[in-house]
Amino acid sequence: MPVSYDDTGQRGWCNPHRHVCSGWNAIKSRSEQLGLSMSDDQYKILTAKIKQMADTRPLAIDDTDSIIRAHHHELENGKDRVIED
Repeated sequence: MPVSYDDTGQRGWCNPHRHVCSGWNAIKSRSEQLGLSMSDDQYKILTAKIKQMADTRPLAIDDTDSIIRAHHHELENGKDRVIED
């Protein structure tokens, strides 16, 4: 179950028990909070990458924000792939 806004101020976009974001709409919402915009397909690709990384190790919100920013930067520079590890 996602965390509620009252608990974190993040409006339910992160699950503290799994350290994973809870869907591409959550990634889209967080990206918009960070002032970044992408296509829905790019949010879905990014979400899959974040979930894959979260299955390997716990991700803090700062980690996820960094991944979102790096992915957006890649897109802005003409690269249409998800960042590599």
